[in-house]
Amino acid sequence: MSHLPVNISRLAVILCLAGLLLAGGCIRENIDDCPVSVELTFLYYGNGITDIFPDKVDSVSMWAYRADGSFYSGSMIPARALDTLQGVRVALPPGDWKLVFWGNDGEGSHVDPALLEQMLSTPEHRSGAQPETIERLFHGTVDLSLPLTLRLQRDTVEYTSAHTAMTVEFIGFDGLGDPEIVPASAAVDTGEIFFRHSDMHASVGWDNTPSDTRTTYRPSLERVDSTGSLITTYLVPRFADSDCGSLDIYRIDTGEKMWSRSLASILSELEIVTEDEEEAHVRLKIVRTPGGAGASSIKVVPWHAQDVYPVIP
Repeated sequence: MSHLPVNISRLAVILCLAGLLLAGGCIRENIDDCPVSVELTFLYYGNGITDIFPDKVDSVSMWAYRADGSFYSGSMIPARALDTLQGVRVALPPGDWKLVFWGNDGEGSHVDPALLEQMLSTPEHRSGAQPETIERLFHGTVDLSLPLTLRLQRDTVEYTSAHTAMTVEFIGFDGLGDPEIVPASAAVDTGEIFFRHSDMHASVGWDNTPSDTRTTYRPSLERVDSTGSLITTYLVPRFADSDCGSLDIYRIDTGEKMWSRSLASILSELEIVTEDEEEAHVRLKIVRTPGGAGASSIKVVPWHAQDVYPVIP
Protein backbone atom coordinates (compact mmCIF):
# COMPACT_ATOMS: atom_id res chain seq x y z
CA MET A 1 0.00 0.00 0.00
CA SER A 2 1.32 3.44 -0.81
CA HIS A 3 1.63 6.14 1.80
CA LEU A 4 -0.43 9.29 1.69
CA PRO A 5 1.55 12.56 1.55
CA VAL A 6 2.34 13.65 5.07
CA ASN A 7 0.52 16.95 4.65
CA ILE A 8 -2.85 15.22 4.23
CA SER A 9 -4.79 15.72 7.45
CA ARG A 10 -7.45 13.44 8.93
CA LEU A 11 -10.00 16.17 8.13
CA ALA A 12 -8.94 16.12 4.49
CA VAL A 13 -9.40 12.37 4.42
CA ILE A 14 -12.88 12.72 5.92
CA LEU A 15 -13.84 15.40 3.40
CA CYS A 16 -12.50 13.23 0.61
CA LEU A 17 -14.98 10.55 1.59
CA ALA A 18 -18.00 12.82 1.15
CA GLY A 19 -18.22 11.73 -2.46
CA LEU A 20 -17.68 8.10 -1.50
CA LEU A 21 -20.68 7.97 0.82
CA LEU A 22 -23.02 9.69 -1.60
CA ALA A 23 -23.92 8.44 -5.05
CA GLY A 24 -22.46 11.00 -7.43
CA GLY A 25 -24.32 12.46 -10.37
CA CYS A 26 -24.07 10.71 -13.72
CA ILE A 27 -25.59 10.83 -17.17
CA ARG A 28 -28.12 8.00 -17.51
CA GLU A 29 -27.52 7.76 -21.29
CA ASN A 30 -23.86 6.99 -20.57
CA ILE A 31 -23.43 5.03 -17.36
CA ASP A 32 -19.65 5.04 -17.80
CA ASP A 33 -19.71 8.12 -15.56
CA CYS A 34 -21.89 6.50 -12.90
CA PRO A 35 -20.50 5.18 -9.61
CA VAL A 36 -21.73 1.82 -8.38
CA SER A 37 -23.83 1.87 -5.22
CA VAL A 38 -22.87 -0.77 -2.67
CA GLU A 39 -24.66 -1.72 0.55
CA LEU A 40 -22.50 -3.56 3.09
CA THR A 41 -23.89 -5.29 6.17
CA PHE A 42 -21.64 -5.67 9.23
CA LEU A 43 -21.61 -8.91 11.24
CA TYR A 44 -19.67 -10.17 14.26
CA TYR A 45 -20.36 -13.58 15.80
CA GLY A 46 -17.83 -13.64 18.63
CA ASN A 47 -17.50 -17.21 19.90
CA GLY A 48 -21.03 -18.16 18.89
CA ILE A 49 -23.36 -18.29 15.89
CA THR A 50 -25.51 -15.23 16.68
CA ASP A 51 -24.61 -11.79 15.38
CA ILE A 52 -23.53 -9.55 18.30
CA PHE A 53 -22.11 -6.65 16.29
CA PRO A 54 -24.43 -4.01 17.87
CA ASP A 55 -23.35 -5.12 21.36
CA LYS A 56 -19.65 -4.79 20.62
CA VAL A 57 -19.09 -1.97 18.12
CA ASP A 58 -19.96 1.70 18.64
CA SER A 59 -18.33 3.26 15.59
CA VAL A 60 -16.39 2.19 12.52
CA SER A 61 -13.56 3.73 10.52
CA MET A 62 -13.57 2.82 6.82
CA TRP A 63 -10.68 2.91 4.35
CA ALA A 64 -10.92 2.21 0.61
CA TYR A 65 -8.05 1.03 -1.60
CA ARG A 66 -7.87 0.63 -5.38
CA ALA A 67 -6.83 -2.62 -7.05
CA ASP A 68 -3.17 -1.50 -7.16
CA GLY A 69 -3.20 -0.97 -3.38
CA SER A 70 -3.23 2.83 -3.55
CA PHE A 71 -5.33 4.68 -1.00
CA TYR A 72 -8.62 6.14 -2.24
CA SER A 73 -10.48 7.54 0.77
CA GLY A 74 -11.54 6.97 4.35
CA SER A 75 -13.69 8.25 7.19
CA MET A 76 -15.54 7.46 10.41
CA ILE A 77 -19.02 5.91 10.48
CA PRO A 78 -20.63 7.16 13.72
CA ALA A 79 -22.88 5.19 16.03
CA ARG A 80 -26.05 6.96 14.87
CA ALA A 81 -25.40 5.81 11.28
CA LEU A 82 -24.83 2.24 12.47
CA ASP A 83 -28.12 2.41 14.37
CA THR A 84 -29.91 3.27 11.12
CA LEU A 85 -28.13 0.67 9.00
CA GLN A 86 -25.90 -1.97 10.58
CA GLY A 87 -23.42 -1.36 7.83
CA VAL A 88 -22.75 1.33 5.26
CA ARG A 89 -23.76 2.45 1.78
CA VAL A 90 -20.96 3.65 -0.48
CA ALA A 91 -20.59 4.70 -4.11
CA LEU A 92 -17.44 3.62 -5.93
CA PRO A 93 -16.33 3.65 -9.58
CA PRO A 94 -16.51 0.26 -11.31
CA GLY A 95 -13.49 -1.95 -10.75
CA ASP A 96 -11.71 -3.89 -8.04
CA TRP A 97 -11.55 -2.56 -4.50
CA LYS A 98 -10.47 -3.53 -1.01
CA LEU A 99 -12.27 -1.91 1.92
CA VAL A 100 -10.78 -2.11 5.41
CA PHE A 101 -12.85 -1.42 8.54
CA TRP A 102 -11.94 -0.90 12.18
CA GLY A 103 -14.60 -1.07 14.88
CA ASN A 104 -14.18 1.27 17.89
CA ASP A 105 -11.14 3.11 16.57
CA GLY A 106 -11.33 6.38 18.50
CA GLU A 107 -9.75 8.28 21.36
CA GLY A 108 -8.00 5.24 22.82
CA SER A 109 -6.31 4.28 19.55
CA HIS A 110 -4.94 6.22 16.66
CA VAL A 111 -4.70 5.95 12.87
CA ASP A 112 -2.32 8.26 11.06
CA PRO A 113 -3.80 8.98 7.59
CA ALA A 114 -0.32 9.77 6.30
CA LEU A 115 1.10 6.41 7.41
CA LEU A 116 -1.74 3.95 7.23
CA GLU A 117 0.63 0.98 7.30
CA GLN A 118 1.64 1.99 10.85
CA MET A 119 -1.88 1.04 11.89
CA LEU A 120 -3.52 1.32 15.26
CA SER A 121 -1.77 1.97 18.55
CA THR A 122 -2.48 3.90 21.74
CA PRO A 123 -1.62 7.60 22.05
CA GLU A 124 0.56 6.68 25.04
CA HIS A 125 2.66 4.30 22.96
CA ARG A 126 3.12 6.87 20.21
CA SER A 127 4.30 9.43 22.76
CA GLY A 128 6.73 7.00 24.36
CA ALA A 129 4.69 6.42 27.54
CA GLN A 130 3.44 3.10 28.89
CA PRO A 131 -0.17 2.41 27.89
CA GLU A 132 -2.67 0.97 30.37
CA THR A 133 -4.85 -0.72 27.77
CA ILE A 134 -6.13 -0.47 24.20
CA GLU A 135 -9.67 -0.10 22.96
CA ARG A 136 -11.95 -3.06 22.27
CA LEU A 137 -11.04 -3.20 18.59
CA PHE A 138 -12.63 -5.21 15.77
CA HIS A 139 -11.35 -5.65 12.22
CA GLY A 140 -13.21 -6.28 8.98
CA THR A 141 -12.32 -6.30 5.29
CA VAL A 142 -14.04 -7.03 2.00
CA ASP A 143 -12.84 -7.32 -1.60
CA LEU A 144 -15.24 -5.94 -4.19
CA SER A 145 -15.30 -6.42 -7.95
CA LEU A 146 -17.87 -3.88 -9.13
CA PRO A 147 -19.40 -4.15 -12.61
CA LEU A 148 -20.57 -1.24 -14.71
CA THR A 149 -24.19 -1.17 -13.52
CA LEU A 150 -26.89 0.98 -11.96
CA ARG A 151 -28.08 -1.93 -9.83
CA LEU A 152 -27.43 -1.78 -6.09
CA GLN A 153 -24.70 -4.25 -5.09
CA ARG A 154 -24.82 -5.98 -1.70
CA ASP A 155 -22.21 -7.78 0.38
CA THR A 156 -21.36 -8.54 4.01
CA VAL A 157 -18.35 -7.72 6.18
CA GLU A 158 -17.64 -10.24 8.93
CA TYR A 159 -15.53 -8.76 11.73
CA THR A 160 -12.89 -10.43 13.86
CA SER A 161 -11.56 -9.42 17.27
CA ALA A 162 -8.26 -7.51 17.37
CA HIS A 163 -7.73 -7.65 21.13
CA THR A 164 -7.31 -10.06 24.03
CA ALA A 165 -8.74 -9.30 27.46
CA MET A 166 -6.64 -9.97 30.56
CA THR A 167 -7.98 -10.19 34.12
CA VAL A 168 -5.45 -10.75 36.88
CA GLU A 169 -6.19 -10.92 40.63
CA PHE A 170 -3.35 -10.51 43.15
CA ILE A 171 -3.85 -12.28 46.47
CA GLY A 172 -1.67 -11.93 49.57
CA PHE A 173 0.24 -8.84 48.51
CA ASP A 174 -0.88 -6.64 51.40
CA GLY A 175 1.41 -5.79 54.32
CA LEU A 176 4.44 -5.15 52.15
CA GLY A 177 7.02 -2.44 52.72
CA ASP A 178 7.00 0.86 54.54
CA PRO A 179 4.22 3.25 53.45
CA GLU A 180 6.30 6.21 54.65
CA ILE A 181 8.84 5.70 51.88
CA VAL A 182 6.39 5.15 49.03
CA PRO A 183 7.48 7.57 46.28
CA ALA A 184 5.16 10.40 45.31
CA SER A 185 4.97 8.99 41.79
CA ALA A 186 3.15 5.95 43.20
CA ALA A 187 0.42 7.98 44.90
CA VAL A 188 -2.09 7.03 42.23
CA ASP A 189 -1.53 3.31 42.74
CA THR A 190 -3.82 1.15 44.85
CA GLY A 191 -2.09 -1.23 47.23
CA GLU A 192 1.61 -1.85 47.75
CA ILE A 193 2.54 -3.32 44.38
CA PHE A 194 2.33 -2.29 40.78
CA PHE A 195 2.00 -4.62 37.81
CA ARG A 196 3.40 -4.64 34.30
CA HIS A 197 2.68 -6.73 31.22
CA SER A 198 6.03 -6.36 29.46
CA ASP A 199 7.35 -7.19 25.96
CA MET A 200 3.84 -7.01 24.51
CA HIS A 201 2.96 -6.12 20.92
CA ALA A 202 2.68 -2.35 20.76
CA SER A 203 0.06 -2.00 18.02
CA VAL A 204 -2.23 -3.83 15.61
CA GLY A 205 -1.41 -4.17 11.92
CA TRP A 206 -3.77 -3.03 9.17
CA ASP A 207 -4.47 -6.69 8.40
CA ASN A 208 -5.17 -7.44 12.09
CA THR A 209 -1.73 -8.85 12.81
CA PRO A 210 0.35 -7.87 15.87
CA SER A 211 3.22 -5.46 15.27
CA ASP A 212 6.89 -6.33 15.59
CA THR A 213 7.44 -3.33 17.86
CA ARG A 214 6.98 -3.97 21.57
CA THR A 215 5.82 -2.00 24.57
CA THR A 216 5.03 -2.44 28.26
CA TYR A 217 1.49 -2.14 29.56
CA ARG A 218 0.98 -0.90 33.10
CA PRO A 219 -2.71 -1.38 33.91
CA SER A 220 -4.19 0.19 37.02
CA LEU A 221 -5.15 -1.99 40.01
CA GLU A 222 -8.32 -1.87 42.08
CA ARG A 223 -8.86 -3.30 45.55
CA VAL A 224 -11.54 -5.94 46.13
CA ASP A 225 -13.15 -4.83 49.41
CA SER A 226 -14.50 -8.26 50.33
CA THR A 227 -11.10 -10.00 50.16
CA GLY A 228 -8.47 -7.25 50.26
CA SER A 229 -6.99 -8.60 47.03
CA LEU A 230 -6.10 -6.44 44.03
CA ILE A 231 -7.51 -6.92 40.53
CA THR A 232 -7.04 -5.50 37.05
CA THR A 233 -8.75 -6.00 33.70
CA TYR A 234 -7.12 -4.60 30.57
CA LEU A 235 -6.87 -5.21 26.81
CA VAL A 236 -3.82 -5.94 24.69
CA PRO A 237 -3.45 -6.64 20.94
CA ARG A 238 -4.19 -10.24 19.94
CA PHE A 239 -1.22 -12.51 20.48
CA ALA A 240 0.01 -16.00 19.75
CA ASP A 241 -0.05 -18.13 22.88
CA SER A 242 3.67 -18.78 22.40
CA ASP A 243 4.54 -15.08 22.08
CA CYS A 244 2.65 -12.97 24.60
CA GLY A 245 5.15 -11.19 26.82
CA SER A 246 5.77 -11.47 30.56
CA LEU A 247 3.88 -10.60 33.73
CA ASP A 248 5.92 -8.63 36.30
CA ILE A 249 5.16 -7.54 39.88
CA TYR A 250 7.07 -4.72 41.60
CA ARG A 251 7.05 -3.30 45.12
CA ILE A 252 5.87 0.30 45.18
CA ASP A 253 8.09 1.38 48.08
CA THR A 254 11.43 0.25 46.62
CA GLY A 255 10.65 -0.41 42.96
CA GLU A 256 12.11 -3.91 43.40
CA LYS A 257 10.87 -6.58 41.00
CA MET A 258 9.26 -9.25 43.20
CA TRP A 259 8.25 -11.74 40.54
CA SER A 260 8.28 -12.24 36.78
CA ARG A 261 7.16 -15.04 34.51
CA SER A 262 6.45 -15.46 30.82
CA LEU A 263 2.75 -15.53 30.04
CA ALA A 264 3.36 -18.28 27.47
CA SER A 265 4.59 -20.64 30.20
CA ILE A 266 1.58 -19.80 32.38
CA LEU A 267 -0.89 -20.46 29.55
CA SER A 268 0.82 -23.75 28.76
CA GLU A 269 0.83 -24.88 32.41
CA LEU A 270 -2.82 -24.01 32.94
CA GLU A 271 -3.84 -25.34 29.49
CA ILE A 272 -5.33 -22.00 28.43
CA VAL A 273 -5.75 -21.47 24.67
CA THR A 274 -6.69 -18.08 23.18
CA GLU A 275 -5.83 -18.38 19.50
CA ASP A 276 -9.11 -20.08 18.52
CA GLU A 277 -11.27 -17.68 20.56
CA GLU A 278 -12.73 -14.49 19.11
CA GLU A 279 -13.72 -13.30 22.59
CA ALA A 280 -10.39 -14.34 24.12
CA HIS A 281 -10.19 -13.59 27.84
CA VAL A 282 -7.33 -14.82 30.03
CA ARG A 283 -8.21 -14.94 33.75
CA LEU A 284 -5.48 -15.60 36.32
CA LYS A 285 -4.90 -15.47 40.06
CA ILE A 286 -1.40 -14.73 41.35
CA VAL A 287 -1.06 -15.84 44.96
CA ARG A 288 1.66 -14.86 47.42
CA THR A 289 2.04 -17.09 50.47
CA PRO A 290 4.26 -15.66 53.22
CA GLY A 291 6.80 -17.99 54.81
CA GLY A 292 9.28 -17.87 57.65
CA ALA A 293 12.15 -15.36 57.97
CA GLY A 294 10.47 -12.94 55.57
CA ALA A 295 10.45 -15.42 52.69
CA SER A 296 7.41 -15.97 50.52
CA SER A 297 6.32 -18.01 47.51
CA ILE A 298 4.36 -16.71 44.54
CA LYS A 299 2.43 -18.95 42.16
CA VAL A 300 -0.25 -18.66 39.48
CA VAL A 301 -3.44 -20.68 39.89
CA PRO A 302 -6.48 -21.08 37.64
CA TRP A 303 -9.20 -18.47 37.94
CA HIS A 304 -11.70 -21.04 39.22
CA ALA A 305 -9.37 -22.32 41.97
CA GLN A 306 -10.97 -22.35 45.41
CA ASP A 307 -9.50 -21.59 48.84
CA VAL A 308 -6.46 -19.82 47.42
CA TYR A 309 -6.31 -17.07 49.99
CA PRO A 310 -3.08 -17.58 51.94
CA VAL A 311 -2.89 -17.93 55.68
CA ILE A 312 0.23 -16.79 57.48
CA PRO A 313 1.70 -19.83 59.30
